[in-house]
Amino acid sequence: MLAILFTAWIAWRAWDDLRAQSQQQLRAFAAEYAVEWRARLRSRQFSMLRLSRNLLADPQTTQQQLDMYLRDSPDIEGVALVDGAGRYVARSGALPPLPVGDAALTAATRAAYARCLRAPGFCVGPPVPDRRAPGHWLSLDFLPLGRLPGAQEHLVLAQAPAFPRVIGLTQQPADGMAFAILREDGLLQLRLPQTSHPPYGQPQGGVMVETLRANPRALAGVFSGPSTAVDQQLVGAFVRVPDYPFTIGANLPMRLLAEHWAAQLASTLLLFMGLIAAASWLFDSTLRQLGRTERSRAQALDGLRRQRDELDVTLSSIGDAVIATDAQGQITRMNAEAERLTGWRAAQAQGQPVAQVFRIAVEGEDSPVPCPVAQTLRSGKVAQLANHTELHSRDGRVLAIEDSAAPITGFSGEVRGAVLVFHDVTERRERSRRNERLRSLYAALAQLGEIVQQQARLGDEAELFRAACGALAQSSLFNAAWIGRPDAAGVFQLQASAGAGAQHLHQIVMRLDDPLPALSVRAWLAGELLYHNDFPSDPLNAPRRDFVVTHRWHSIAAVPLRRAGRPEAILVVTSPAYGLFQDDVRELIARIARLLGHALDEIAAHRALQQVRQREQWLALHDTLTGLPNRNMLEGQLQQAIARADAAGTLLALAYLDLDGFKSINDVYGHLIGDQVLRAVAERLRAKLPADALALRMGGDEFVLIIEGCAEVAVLEPLCTSLLEALREPMQVGSPPLRLQVDTSCGITIYPYDRESPDTLLRHADMALYAHKSRRGPLRGAFRLYDPAMARASFATSDRRVELRRMIEGGDLVLHYQPVLDRASGRIRSVEALARLRRDGALLQPEAFMRELGPMELSLLGARVRQQALADLAIWVRQGLHLGVSVNVVPQELLAADFASRVLAEVGGHPELEPGMLSLEILETEEVFGEHVVLEQLGILRHEGVRVGMDDVGSAYASLLRLKTLPVDLLKIDQAFVRDLPSHPRDRLFLDAILALGQALGIRTVIEGVETRAHLDLLLRTSADALQGYAISQALPADDIPAFVAGFRLPPRAARAYS
Repeated sequence: MLAILFTAWIAWRAWDDLRAQSQQQLRAFAAEYAVEWRARLRSRQFSMLRLSRNLLADPQTTQQQLDMYLRDSPDIEGVALVDGAGRYVARSGALPPLPVGDAALTAATRAAYARCLRAPGFCVGPPVPDRRAPGHWLSLDFLPLGRLPGAQEHLVLAQAPAFPRVIGLTQQPADGMAFAILREDGLLQLRLPQTSHPPYGQPQGGVMVETLRANPRALAGVFSGPSTAVDQQLVGAFVRVPDYPFTIGANLPMRLLAEHWAAQLASTLLLFMGLIAAASWLFDSTLRQLGRTERSRAQALDGLRRQRDELDVTLSSIGDAVIATDAQGQITRMNAEAERLTGWRAAQAQGQPVAQVFRIAVEGEDSPVPCPVAQTLRSGKVAQLANHTELHSRDGRVLAIEDSAAPITGFSGEVRGAVLVFHDVTERRERSRRNERLRSLYAALAQLGEIVQQQARLGDEAELFRAACGALAQSSLFNAAWIGRPDAAGVFQLQASAGAGAQHLHQIVMRLDDPLPALSVRAWLAGELLYHNDFPSDPLNAPRRDFVVTHRWHSIAAVPLRRAGRPEAILVVTSPAYGLFQDDVRELIARIARLLGHALDEIAAHRALQQVRQREQWLALHDTLTGLPNRNMLEGQLQQAIARADAAGTLLALAYLDLDGFKSINDVYGHLIGDQVLRAVAERLRAKLPADALALRMGGDEFVLIIEGCAEVAVLEPLCTSLLEALREPMQVGSPPLRLQVDTSCGITIYPYDRESPDTLLRHADMALYAHKSRRGPLRGAFRLYDPAMARASFATSDRRVELRRMIEGGDLVLHYQPVLDRASGRIRSVEALARLRRDGALLQPEAFMRELGPMELSLLGARVRQQALADLAIWVRQGLHLGVSVNVVPQELLAADFASRVLAEVGGHPELEPGMLSLEILETEEVFGEHVVLEQLGILRHEGVRVGMDDVGSAYASLLRLKTLPVDLLKIDQAFVRDLPSHPRDRLFLDAILALGQALGIRTVIEGVETRAHLDLLLRTSADALQGYAISQALPADDIPAFVAGFRLPPRAARAYS
């Protein structure tokens, strides 16, 4: 009975141990595959994230980027850009229709893909059948892209085979073992081995699903029970995939486990029964031989047997390997761990010399190490191995060990043998070496990171390459590093190198078309990191093998360095150690390549920024049309010229030039011809001026010359005369060519006779110019020297300007507003701001002071009028009155490069106002329209909503040319077309033509000069958008505007004409 119970216990214990061992093994397989699956998903997610960033940065190259991504991703069958409704926007590769609306799929599958389209992050869809290839399944991955310019939200989609190859497992799965990847939504993502009708698209059940539901927070676990998928009992384990909604399951059929258990149990029971029979026979034989008289001896022998058994058990229980020898060094006993490590069975080793069984050598070398047992037997003391000792096992294994030998002494102290204790430290030493290598890796990476950041800030690519190679070659891992790039002929040119063989690298020629390409060439062509851990044996490196062996390039890696995602150079590192480039070192090289790639991007951005800044500096000091220095450079250049003239004791001439009749060229031939004339004038100035003279363009048709080194005034006259004659020669411009002749007037002042500041000298030259232009007759086109009498004549005008400026700044500026009638509605929709100056209780009209204002005063007046008009407009808006206001702009303001930003800031200072409530009116006759800066400023304002109008249209003869080039919203028709309209019906034809032109161009039209009821009656019947004049209202103070607008009604007769 006892034997039966004991047998049952053994069977149960064997079954329990077998099941636990199997579940532990299954759990290890599941954990290993979970790591592999997570790495696959993370790689896919990161690659799609890089693609999405590139698409957002450059949406114009979407198709090219999709094609490049597909080409660089061998595990991807297709990639696409999908909108929020699941429609393809752009794609690359053979892609099936999206499964969201596929009625042939299960509802659960369609719902899963609908969730992926709305998912805020990376999402993996369940497997779907490929209609194009029966039996083939696809998996679609999604990543939100964000909102592209002018479009809705988009997603990036990548298509891959649903059954990727299982890689990275350190052990092969046992026969009958199956894998399953279960999604968090209960659907099956993958089952291996595959079946002919996999249950994809259906929510799963069975023991694994029930275990997961019962343990929702468990990261791993085991299970056993029935399976609904294969209709059998299973034993298995599961591991959840970190960071992703998947669980990996591994299982075995209970049937296979039972068969294995039965076989194991049968052999165990047979051995057990044999041992019992042998023990029974031995015991009975012993009892028969000894008898009762030998009881004491039997007891002694039994005690000795128990001691020996206990010793065997003890030795077997010890985790270290133990070998015992006699005094001659021959093995008498060894435990199971010693058998495992040495490869010798105890029975085979018994009686053998210990040095024959325990063969040890210096780690990494073949030189033997003396066995410590011999030393112990000689000295009678404990002996230990030196560090870094290897045990060469009988079966060929080489193990790192630590050991010690101690003597076995008798009662009298004699050495009767030795005991050798040792254990395997291979894994510990490998871990230590790996940790040391990781420390070296990250130390090198940290040092290189500091170098890269410093050089990237400096923007020096060559120094970046030299410093990077130096840092890598000096690290404990590598002995050489170099960077090269192929030239146009496909030959690699060395950019930087350091370490072993660096001084001889230039002797090696590497070409893209080599029949035996170097590793660096292969890495460049493949566009990825390549390595070789036994480089001297590489057959493709045969032409360079002597070089490699000489400089101990035993391991090598090459990786492309990318700038803006494209290969820019190749980085190569070598090591004297074989087998260096394992996963961790390769990851380091890849990180170093990315680090250097980021530095190249920063250097490129730094260079681009420098070029932009240099261009900005050049533009700030030069005229873009002619390339001559502009007014911003004048003061500094003139100050330096004055200093040189003082030092040399020579004269300095400052000439102010103006092209006579240039406005007519612009009006008749257009600004393109005018621009070519200005360029031709600039070229003639460069050609005719002495080398030490300087020509500058002040704007419009005005130029300034700085002429140095004149010994006396008499030298200037022939120089200036020949220069003006050269400018007067006919020139051919345009296509077909036009032959034009331009006269030039010139005013000159001479330093030190006119010893003033640079600003005053320029003003004196200007006075001389305009004094000369005021003459009539044959002197036009020549030049005139500055006379102090000119300054005295301008003093009166200057004093008057100072007084007017004081009035503008001192609060004497008053604005009145003339209402503008909207013809379509009959209501007042806008007003025009008109400036007045208060003096001695009276208001001065514009014609009383405008002509006396200089450029600075005009700019100040324009800014103050605009600011006051916006302030009054804001008050009306707060009172519930919404109007538009128009103000006149003086030409000097338009020439300022910051005019648009100042106007927008003034509007932005009133939160109640919109930019479209302000209109800027410019006289048709202003010559500043030919300046590029003016067109640029008006374009900015119009883009932001500010309206631009042309005032007094028809007062000059260039309106059509203006309309072709100017960004305008409004035409104000000059009152000359209206004044005689009641008595001259022919004027109506001109008026209607202008109105039709504005309507065809989509430009709003306003008729000025509506002074009488007769004007009003006639003009209400036109197609004009608005009317303005005394017949509607005179200009009113700001406080009167709200009441006037609220009570305005058309006169009865005008109302009838309007109706």
